[in-house]
Amino acid sequence: MAGGKACSIEGCQKSSYVRGWCVKHYQRWRAHDDPTASRKVPPVGPRCSIDGCPEVARTRGWCLTHFRRWEKTGNPLPSRRRRIPVDAKCSEPGCDNPEQSKGLCAYHYGRQVRNSAPQCSVDGCTTPRRTAAHGLCQTHEYRWRRYGDPLIVRQIQGDVKKRILSHIDRRGPGECWPWTGAVSKRGYAYARTKSGRNALAHRLVYQMFVGPIPPGLTIDHLCHRAEACEGGFGCPHRRCCNPAHMAPEDAVANTMRGNSPAAINARKTHCKNGHEFNVINTAVSRKGKRSCRPCRAEWKRKRRQAGLPA
Repeated sequence: MAGGKACSIEGCQKSSYVRGWCVKHYQRWRAHDDPTASRKVPPVGPRCSIDGCPEVARTRGWCLTHFRRWEKTGNPLPSRRRRIPVDAKCSEPGCDNPEQSKGLCAYHYGRQVRNSAPQCSVDGCTTPRRTAAHGLCQTHEYRWRRYGDPLIVRQIQGDVKKRILSHIDRRGPGECWPWTGAVSKRGYAYARTKSGRNALAHRLVYQMFVGPIPPGLTIDHLCHRAEACEGGFGCPHRRCCNPAHMAPEDAVANTMRGNSPAAINARKTHCKNGHEFNVINTAVSRKGKRSCRPCRAEWKRKRRQAGLPA
């Protein structure tokens, strides 16, 4: 005991934490209403069907350990492994690496497993299967787990244009064509290109149906109206992929069409005190920021009256 009172449980030399007990005995009291209880509460539910296993059955009558072992090797029972001598070498001619498994080193054993692995049970698939339990490769096993059928293909591979068009709800020529695929955190539709990188879907659609985007310009959604849409992630026009609703614009014009603070201030016709922004009342700084001349003059007058530099 480093200092303070000792735990009130006989034989315990740890410091008292609360109620005269140390942390361990206090946690036992909270869990079992007895600070001297040393056994965990037995799990509730049917037990694993494997003899000698006290764990609760989760699926197929096995616990998670035996189920995952069956899923990986096809047998829920552990296999007895031969003890490898310390000085054992690989049995391949000319290889002096230590033995890893079945008389082979890690390199030759891995190559043997890859070459001798049975193929996927799906017709036409030459990929080695991943697990002995299902007889499927990694791709078909993923489809089986997610969709219930290893032959279902939800994503079109190879043809980028066909894959992008499969995620567009093409309605009337004058309506918005909403994107049904993935969207970014800002609400814009994006898709994967041939190079494997993500790109904005409306830019890809414009390049497919209209042509290349001029350098230095961005694609602006003409269907967006700042007075009718608040913008942000919930803006439906950011997901629009109708080429008729797009036009190349510079960054300033694209920003002024939205509801950003710069666009909202640029659309104001009067200052906060009601003075109109005209040629006489408006002063423009070198950075392009405008200010109200009457309000500025009033601010300077009050500073001078208070004896402060204006």
